[in-house]
Amino acid sequence: MRLLYTLGIRAYGIGIKIAAFRNPKAEKWVSGRKSALPSLESDRPPIWFHCASTGEFEQGRPVMEALKHSASEQPLLLTFFSPSGYELKKSDALADAVTYLPLDTPDRMRKFITHYRPAAAVFVKYEIWHNCLAELQRQNIPTFLISAKFREDQVYFKPWGKWFLRSLGIFRTVFTQDRRSTSLLKAAGIKNSITAGDTRFDRVAEIAEKGMPVEKVAEFRNNGLLIAAGSTWPADEALIAEWWREAAEKNPKLKLVLVPHEVSEAHTAELKRRFPGACTFDESADASTRVLIVDKMGYLSRIYRHADIAYVGGGFGTGIHNLLEPSAFGCPVIFGPNHEKFDEARGLIEAGGGFEVRDKKSFAGIADELLRSEAFREKSSDASRRYTESGRGATARIAKEIRETGVSP
Repeated sequence: MRLLYTLGIRAYGIGIKIAAFRNPKAEKWVSGRKSALPSLESDRPPIWFHCASTGEFEQGRPVMEALKHSASEQPLLLTFFSPSGYELKKSDALADAVTYLPLDTPDRMRKFITHYRPAAAVFVKYEIWHNCLAELQRQNIPTFLISAKFREDQVYFKPWGKWFLRSLGIFRTVFTQDRRSTSLLKAAGIKNSITAGDTRFDRVAEIAEKGMPVEKVAEFRNNGLLIAAGSTWPADEALIAEWWREAAEKNPKLKLVLVPHEVSEAHTAELKRRFPGACTFDESADASTRVLIVDKMGYLSRIYRHADIAYVGGGFGTGIHNLLEPSAFGCPVIFGPNHEKFDEARGLIEAGGGFEVRDKKSFAGIADELLRSEAFREKSSDASRRYTESGRGATARIAKEIRETGVSP
């Protein structure tokens, strides 16, 4: 099975190289892996964190910060699989070196791991590379999986997935997000799992406590009521636009901030057509401006600080984006129907701080009620904030366990 897996990985690498001739993201994936490995100034072996992309980095970040705080002389090596994660975080001050994860073949992984000889390796969520894990085991390097989540329909629990399942046994500890995942692993014979919780709760709480305001948004909001629609896709934007025309007329103090998931000149132009009179982040808004389009990356989590109501996109596509970011600021959160795989959606709905919508009618119903009733809005806001606060603590559990292995004095 390992031979078939490695052949599949090599075929994937060839496919990416072919795609790189036309696809800019694939070209970055290929060219980034040609660069020399960055050096570490310290002679001490690093703690290595690997993340697929930006979302996984945000889940791993609280643990990185906790270990860095307790062992400031221990260097931190950070790797990404995707160009989007690497490009956004390659200069992040938290890590002593940032680079791409090599293609998961035995020779590349042996060279990479031997080069850095990490004191420990920490993988976030779903990043499970089997040749990499085998090499870490061969070199006797303690390895951890954090914020992991498992479902019955994953390959590990299929009759033909035993080889993949055995790779999970290489981890010294698998820190899961929920008891269901832990029970599933233990029933399958993987005994090295602990229910620690989701580190995202700690991360969003930290952002809410320490994050700076976004002055442009604060000025735009002024004394109005603000809806912040984050990580939106065209289906979300069409829904909001249809409602907005009537809602803006009924609520003269109402304002809207749109933060699209994908930023491009063409998409911004389309949003301006959908929302006449809207201005972008770099344009000057006047007193008549009711819609602000944030066509820049890196602001969304802080923008929710200024919102009275949040809408999180993705629920009419492959799945909703981060609900915890607005929840940490006490925003009632509205989202689309595709959220079955997201525990926080169910948790927010049950707590009274989250609301599922399926069409314009249901969206208008909840949005108008939140705008009309200050008491209902405040009650939903409090429920949303309390839900996020109740999930804190995973970082401390994970960092303590890793420190106790002796890898981070």
